[in-house]
Amino acid sequence: MAHIFVHPSRKEVPDIPLELLKLLASLDDTHFVFLSLYFGREADVVIFTRNSVHVVEVKDKRGTVRIDDKDNWTVDGEPIVNEFAGEKENPVTQAKRVAEGLQGKLRQFYRKRLGKEFAGSIYPYVLIPFASEATKENLRGRSYPWVRLVTSLNDLISNIARRDEQAKTEKDFYFTEEELRLLASHFGMIEKDVVNGVRIKLLVTSQPEALENQTARASEKPQAVELTSSVSSHDPVKESAASNQEKRQRPPLLQSPWVGVGVAVAVILSVLALIILTTANTPRGCISAARLNVREVPFGRSVGVVTKGECFTFDARSADGNWVRISTIGKFKGTWVASRYVDGLKTQDLPVVRP
Repeated sequence: MAHIFVHPSRKEVPDIPLELLKLLASLDDTHFVFLSLYFGREADVVIFTRNSVHVVEVKDKRGTVRIDDKDNWTVDGEPIVNEFAGEKENPVTQAKRVAEGLQGKLRQFYRKRLGKEFAGSIYPYVLIPFASEATKENLRGRSYPWVRLVTSLNDLISNIARRDEQAKTEKDFYFTEEELRLLASHFGMIEKDVVNGVRIKLLVTSQPEALENQTARASEKPQAVELTSSVSSHDPVKESAASNQEKRQRPPLLQSPWVGVGVAVAVILSVLALIILTTANTPRGCISAARLNVREVPFGRSVGVVTKGECFTFDARSADGNWVRISTIGKFKGTWVASRYVDGLKTQDLPVVRP
């Protein structure tokens, strides 16, 4: 689970939909997420990985977004514009300037507080988390030199992962956890376990529909009419006759209760044998991260969390070797985890599979 930081003066964090908050919290514990970070300008979301910084300007626009030839943005005909220091900015310009401002602050912090130069990569984004199909079509093919335009939550995570890998190869820079916590303190941010009235841990561990359906389930009433009907139609004489008739129709052997026990034992033994045969020669590794997301596909939706010390068998890897597929029989069979957080596994021995 990611570390979420908010300024203590904020009772609520604006512009952060619940789905985005859940996605951010579901990142693994190497991610530090600052919400509504203020440093002279305000960044909606800043995600620190171990190798780079990702600055996200959130535009939760549910209508049809268009961009004209002069880079003016509208949603259903209404302008999308930010004003800062008397100047109007479209979302791309806003994201770019916020990222530039944060870059300057990080350089000052590293020089004055840590006595070294900041050489990390910073990547800005404009996120339209729930873009309509019309919006996606209108924005398709639009690209900017530094700012990445993304139109879904999954696209955001995929872009962050790709750019983070790019940062690893381009620059010799690494954030330590101590540096990130000092940075949070410098900006007056504190780690929170409740944001906008929602407990982060519950948000991560709950099924997608759990929070939405909780109130609905509590308000459901028992079907008294159906229950009454069922009770009133109960006839002991008829039921006894039907039961005796069923017994007479069974073969004598099947009337013995021990037959069911024998069948159950045989099934259990067969399953155990299958598990042993399946895992005997399958590569095995154990999780090294405190909490690690399990994903449907590499960079895809998180479907759960595994913890340090849990061990699994694996049967495949991605082409770049950064992801491995769990083969242990259970709820995570066929899902993927990041290979760098799996100890004792020879990733190169696994066959390459396209997810």
